[in-house]
Amino acid sequence: MRGLTISFQEMPASHTGENLSNRLLEVAKKFGIEEKISSFVSDNANNAMNGVTLAAEALSTDLSKVLPLRCLAHVLHLTASAGFESLEGPMAKVKAIVSKLRSSNTLLSTLHSFCVPNGETPSKPLTATPTRWNSTLAMLESVSGMRKSLASIKEHIPSLTAEEWKALDQIQVLLTPFSVATAHLSGSGYCTLSSGGFIVNFLRYHLEDNEHACPAVGVPAMIEKLKKYQKDIEAQALLPSFFDPRYLHQLSDAEKITAIGDIKTKIKKPSRTNESKSQSAPKAKAFHDMFSPNIQALPDTLDKATRGFPELEAYMQIYSLDHKENPLEWWSSNEERFPNLAVLARDHLAMLATTVPSEATFSAAGNMITKKRNQLASETVEGLMIAHSWKRYQRSLREGK
Repeated sequence: MRGLTISFQEMPASHTGENLSNRLLEVAKKFGIEEKISSFVSDNANNAMNGVTLAAEALSTDLSKVLPLRCLAHVLHLTASAGFESLEGPMAKVKAIVSKLRSSNTLLSTLHSFCVPNGETPSKPLTATPTRWNSTLAMLESVSGMRKSLASIKEHIPSLTAEEWKALDQIQVLLTPFSVATAHLSGSGYCTLSSGGFIVNFLRYHLEDNEHACPAVGVPAMIEKLKKYQKDIEAQALLPSFFDPRYLHQLSDAEKITAIGDIKTKIKKPSRTNESKSQSAPKAKAFHDMFSPNIQALPDTLDKATRGFPELEAYMQIYSLDHKENPLEWWSSNEERFPNLAVLARDHLAMLATTVPSEATFSAAGNMITKKRNQLASETVEGLMIAHSWKRYQRSLREGK
């Protein structure tokens, strides 16, 4: 998978859903990629979701539906923020401590002098970025590791009680899996959306299992926030999960039947020649296949659902792929065996779970357009952003990444 910036435009008009949709469609038409787009992903702002939904509807056909997707990282951000909001008092104290220490090298040096005798590792406290919840977790972790030493300079900074520290410890335990999930889902060089539904489900159970163990944190509010978006995330991740051999057999029979019904409307029944070729083509196997369960026969419900579609019937009986393997490489090796499914798999496995690549592009633009350089023409900014993106792409090819 590769990421490229092909357009970076100023939006002087109102950022309504209709205006955003029109601009997306203009770019798609300019590059002649209207029929190559499988999805749009945006954050959960109403205008953004309306924009990508309108654009997706405009490009969808009876055989090829373009999907508007929610950014899963933004959903996790909203869930984590609900937890932080329940600790408004302790969080305000921590932010004040960090601000004080980062603004005074003398005070920070004094703090560090107490760390070694207290058996703590000295570090510079990290600041929190409002739009990145995991930076708030990193801030808490950087301060919590020096709590004994902080007590030694309590006359210079706000003091936290034992109960407040306990609450902060609980939120860190709750959100550590969220941090790991966010890092994984934010990638753009590998398949991410296919694991989205399973990750959300795991995080919900994680919160429910720890609700009584973390009474100081507003866990019910976090669960409610996650449940609000869970069905949407699971629905948009269903087909990517179905086409990912690592997760196919983790789907329930009902989910598989739903996916099969959708796929049957998109593929053509192979001819007898293609059917024979697909059945006789060799199957690429890896060492881990020796330890993977082989599906010998389909349940009656799945057998009925796939009847008349040899590719689907054969695909439902494949070996499970180890989670460390690359599903794109698996499909490349099995493209002749599943010619129709491979086309759909390529579209769905390329769908991203987050808007992080776009956010990274905005951050790069913020470093380019500064207070001292704020008169650049929009065309100049776009040219620079595209050149920066393509230069990184060329470098990755040279380095063999």
